[in-house]
This record gives sequence, C-alpha cells and structure tokens, in this order.
Amino acid sequence: MIDPNMFKNLRLRGGFVIASIEFTHAPMVDALEREAVATTRILGRKFDLVI
Repeated sequence: MIDPNMFKNLRLRGGFVIASIEFTHAPMVDALEREAVATTRILGRKFDLVI
C-alpha cells in the first residue's frame, strides 16, 4: 500500500499544496448521491484529499 505521508506538503503547480491525504475503505458519494472515489476540500491553496 502507498504511504500517504509521502504526499503530505507536496507542492503542486500553481503554488498549491497537498495539506493532507487519507485513504479510506468507507463508501463515498457526491452531492448527487453518485458513487465517488475521492473527495477534495480546498482551503486557499491547500488541498485535503480523501481517497
């Protein structure tokens, strides 16, 4: 399995940063109740990811 800590604070193009990344086995859905594989929360230039 991939260690999510290796992506933490990773700088992306445009000055964005992956602030946190988490892997989950729980089912996720989007706002329209469709199955989703990930969620992203963006705060300023920081991304919080759940995959």
